Amino acid sequence: MKWFVVYITVLILSGCSMAPSKPNFSSDQAAARVYIKDSLEWKMSEARRQNDIASITTLLVDKSTVLFSDSQGYANVRQGLKANLDTPYRIGSITKVFTAIALMQMVDEGKVDLDAPLNRYLPEFNIHTPYGQESITIRRILSHQSGLPSEIDIGFKRYAALDDLIPILNETYISFAPETAFNYSNTGFALLGLVIERISGDGYGDYLEKNIFTPLQLKNASVGNQDPRLAHGYESLDAQNLPEIRDVAAGDIAMSGRDLATFAQVLLNQGQYQDENGQNKQLLSESSFEAMFKVQTDNSALDSDLPIGLAWLLFPPVSNLSGMPSFAWHGGSTYFFHSSLMINFDLGVASIALTNSLEGNDSVVNISGEALALAYELKAGKSFISKTKENSIKALVTSFDEATLHKLEGRYFMPHVGEFRLERSGDGMKAISEFGKLEVLHFSDGSFGVKYNAFGFLPFSQEDLDQLRIEVREFDDHILLKERGGVVFAQKAPKLKRLSGNWRDALGRYQHLNPDEDLALERVILREMDGYLLVEISEDEEQETIYFEILNNNRAVSIGYMRDTKYSLILSSVNGMWELNYLGTKLRKEGKDGG
Repeated sequence: MKWFVVYITVLILSGCSMAPSKPNFSSDQAAARVYIKDSLEWKMSEARRQNDIASITTLLVDKSTVLFSDSQGYANVRQGLKANLDTPYRIGSITKVFTAIALMQMVDEGKVDLDAPLNRYLPEFNIHTPYGQESITIRRILSHQSGLPSEIDIGFKRYAALDDLIPILNETYISFAPETAFNYSNTGFALLGLVIERISGDGYGDYLEKNIFTPLQLKNASVGNQDPRLAHGYESLDAQNLPEIRDVAAGDIAMSGRDLATFAQVLLNQGQYQDENGQNKQLLSESSFEAMFKVQTDNSALDSDLPIGLAWLLFPPVSNLSGMPSFAWHGGSTYFFHSSLMINFDLGVASIALTNSLEGNDSVVNISGEALALAYELKAGKSFISKTKENSIKALVTSFDEATLHKLEGRYFMPHVGEFRLERSGDGMKAISEFGKLEVLHFSDGSFGVKYNAFGFLPFSQEDLDQLRIEVREFDDHILLKERGGVVFAQKAPKLKRLSGNWRDALGRYQHLNPDEDLALERVILREMDGYLLVEISEDEEQETIYFEILNNNRAVSIGYMRDTKYSLILSSVNGMWELNYLGTKLRKEGKDGG
């Protein structure tokens, strides 16, 4: 019965309390610190109340002190076990930062060359690429510019499946030419974990324990889901089983808020820390530390305005911090856990937020961003004015010219979302989709925006629309729409000829040949529409349609220039039957008409 009382308490916790009043930070530092405490505690409480979040832990630190810390809620709802600063949470993709540090330690030791190809260290790796294996370097993988596929779904929930990852990749193709686009890749970091193991002779977790966790005295840090102290994961306050994660080096560290704050302070001190004997030590050499936070995307064909370091994202994920100098961030999302670590090096402050609830992703990012903004104001004596706000004030709406209207009008694909059309409307333009109509705005700085003129449902807020700035890029004979300071999100549909040959014969329904606990497709249909090859997938009552562009009689690639696109669909005839291979997922056409 105790767990039920705790459950009800979680639901009604916080009531509808009012936000605290903000003092003048520049004239009253003591009042400012009180406000930071009251404000962040209130935001945590409200986030839990509004989103059914089991627990949130938040910390705000400078180089030597903890400016704020609080844990609210439960690590284990049924047992009534409250979360605290030492409760380990899965930190998801923040793991990538530790993977990068491990590799940079090996660079310092002369064991790894950042610009060497991956197959120097993993000679069995041999993905199909027209750009040469030498183009897939350690540096490009660390900065998500190698062109490797983002994800391999098959086997993702089994540690043992890591042995199958390279064979799967060797059967497919690179997704992008190197340094074309920022293509966030868990697959790439999983391979870097294998590099660490191959060079050190230790398991990934053992290497981190010896070379990072123990030296930094991170007492509640581990790799995997076996730590009995680990917070339970929740969805709608229902406890969930925590699966294994094959891509260990991409997202499988568990760590407490206190440990992550300690780690952040080491970074704020340029990698310097004191060991258990009080001796000053360096986590990395000065050059390796600087390299991690140096922009690596200057030469990116599509994303030169998107600053990425070695593992680190050097742009903020929230609009109120847009344009903040000397900024670094990484977040993490993995089965029922979310995390955020934000750093401002100029002012020497960092914020951490962790949760063990599926519904908590936006909350930890927003709370972490708000905490860093408050720390900025505390240290700088003034509020930070985001670049987004400046742009929204300065940009003026201007008219469309005929050439722009002609270039833009047409059908567009948004991978994983759907499609829309840009159509002329008098002297202007509208975007039309299943969500309704948006007026397209043309700004004097050459960018575009959108405006919603009617009531109705949209999958984004009005504030998001007001701040959105879109740029048009022409690349590889395609018209692309890209968020300024962000990624490409839509591609104008190219005109294609109707299907013929092998692909025409291969249309039909397919059976999933190698289902596992991660991926079991109930229905797969290969069909044609307007000259495009479509794959319709049904899994766990969810449906997705993927558009493909045919390259030759045996290979097509999914349309798009963003994460989880440009994946190869490979067609072959096996014993007179058509078979498809999509990133290791094997499919065979049903019926008697084979290849």
